Amino acid sequence: CVPVSMESTRQRRTSRRSVSPSKLRRLEEGVFSTEWASWLPAIKFVALLVVGKVLLVFIALSPFLFNKMGISLLVPEHWGEGKTDFAQQTDEILRKPFDGFQWTSITLLAFVVYVYATEIHDGNWGAIQAGLFIALDDLIGEQVNGLMASVSNYAAVWTMPSRTSLLLFAGLSIEVYFMFCVFGVVFYKFLPKDRRAKIWGYDNRLVMSILLSVIPFVVEMWLNYIGVMPWAYPLWCARFPFIMWFGYWAGIRKSMEAGDGPWGETMRRSIMMAVAAALMAVILIPQGLV
Repeated sequence: CVPVSMESTRQRRTSRRSVSPSKLRRLEEGVFSTEWASWLPAIKFVALLVVGKVLLVFIALSPFLFNKMGISLLVPEHWGEGKTDFAQQTDEILRKPFDGFQWTSITLLAFVVYVYATEIHDGNWGAIQAGLFIALDDLIGEQVNGLMASVSNYAAVWTMPSRTSLLLFAGLSIEVYFMFCVFGVVFYKFLPKDRRAKIWGYDNRLVMSILLSVIPFVVEMWLNYIGVMPWAYPLWCARFPFIMWFGYWAGIRKSMEAGDGPWGETMRRSIMMAVAAALMAVILIPQGLV
């Protein structure tokens, strides 16, 4: 054991006292600024995400422009006569859990918990991040869709006037939302583990996102065909399928990026998306706008 000299001890004490309060404050500010800077990409991402969702406003307001231009093909039927029958039916059951509660929603909740518990147990953090992205992205998009009915005084872009345990927003029932909660997890499991692997000579994430986006696109087409998920605007219909498909593709592609990304960065994105969805709900729901 080597004894420590009195001189070295005195030097260490002196060096500690030599750090002035102003220098300590600058060091603390530097740490804070570094932490704040790490959140900026997540804030920018969520801001762009919300702006992209708000572009749906164009679909709801476009009939004003098309009507003035005399393009009747793109003007909805009975435009300007108030809300559609489907929109009125949706308003009647919107967020009224006691009117149509069904025990199946509890079973679906248990299923969602089981899926995430299994992924956490197995350490599949990429699948968890992909699942969280779709779940939070859908909450933001559905609130923007619900806002369309108030902005246009006509209807949301898509509605769900059929029976449900709980209609969260105009186009989102609780059963469908539980499905979206595991949507990203399930699709992420289809991806090759090797991110650099090629499919038909192309990036496997790009190819798989294109292929997988066809599944929800076809399902929504079928739901509309049987009348449980009506559309209100000509730009969001079978005649213009690219717009609808692109919405699904973009969400799935971004969820894959979230699953592949660094844990810290993607977690900050998820937190900011949750904050944005919560703020929108707190502002819009009490005003009756969604």
